[in-house]
Amino acid sequence: MHHAVVRTSLSIATIAALASTGVFVACGAFGSANPAPNDEGGVVVEGGVVVEGGVVVEGGADASTDVQSCEVLVAEDFTTLAEFSQETYGGGSAVLASDPTHAVKGPSLSATGTITSASYVNGSAAREVFLDGGFATGQRIELEYELFLDDKVNAYAEVGCTLELRNGAGERTRILLALPASDGIDGVLDPADAAATNVSKTILATRMAGAYHVKTTISATKLRSATVRYEIRSGTADFLVALQSGVDRVKLVCGIDYATTSSATPVTLKVSVDDLAMRRCIPLP
Repeated sequence: MHHAVVRTSLSIATIAALASTGVFVACGAFGSANPAPNDEGGVVVEGGVVVEGGVVVEGGADASTDVQSCEVLVAEDFTTLAEFSQETYGGGSAVLASDPTHAVKGPSLSATGTITSASYVNGSAAREVFLDGGFATGQRIELEYELFLDDKVNAYAEVGCTLELRNGAGERTRILLALPASDGIDGVLDPADAAATNVSKTILATRMAGAYHVKTTISATKLRSATVRYEIRSGTADFLVALQSGVDRVKLVCGIDYATTSSATPVTLKVSVDDLAMRRCIPLP
């Protein structure tokens, strides 16, 4: 089974309403990962970002914060799913869709599921990325993508792309985007599985139909803890998360990771993901 225990309903206090307006931003921050050097073969400076040897180096000489070397782990526009494996439970698979209204530039990764009372659905594609040397203090992982929702979501649903920070023993911390029945954006603890080895932190963000730019930043602050920031259009949310020891890989699960409803009327959910980029940033000595 995808989830070892039955999830309980989320009880959410009043949370701040997310501004209804926002700018739909393309993932341009990842476009200069492999720029050409200048005529002297030296460092290229682009808009405050220093690029050296095909690696993005953030900060620069005038920066007040620590300089970070950022490696692009995944850059995906979903022309193929060759590097992804299907994860389907109670619903359809994640597929490539060429509908231009649900992509930055078609095709995109698309998942559709019909949910009935007391059932759940998963239709996603997953990819695991290994982290050389592990996820150490001072490092961060960034994920950006475009999310498209066909209709207003009338069910509890974990959609878009879930990040699972894992170790070799299979222990994991899940960072996910959930769409509940209330408005706003906020970070909460999702009811965790019975075993402490599977911890979930959830961003709650009810969404109407439309396109949304989503960015997740996970910063390792201590040996077994991290801060998480979600940015969705003009809304942000921050929270702390405990990590298991020895995180050395990230599993990326995109599409519909989990969705359920108590409604007697079937609910159809369709989501699409496109223009995805994930990178890992490491402080320079």
